[in-house]
Amino acid sequence: MIKINGLTKKNGNKTIFENVSGLLKNRNIYALVGINGIGKSTMLNAITQPASMDGGTVEMELTVSCSGPDRIFSTFRTVKKCS
Repeated sequence: MIKINGLTKKNGNKTIFENVSGLLKNRNIYALVGINGIGKSTMLNAITQPASMDGGTVEMELTVSCSGPDRIFSTFRTVKKCS
């Protein structure tokens, strides 16, 4: 699972996107659709490369399975938090 809260990206004085929030659940399929130049790749880069964000947080749930399904641990970690 990926939690996005208040994600913001700017390029100089131009705001690419601002205050984007959402929850991407495991085992679901999502589409990011828009015209050329609208910021789709920038959005994906901001989620996967948190150093490129100008604001917000991205949390990813990490699931580790050890010795079978009876030992599954899930934790959340904040990838980056900007003020």
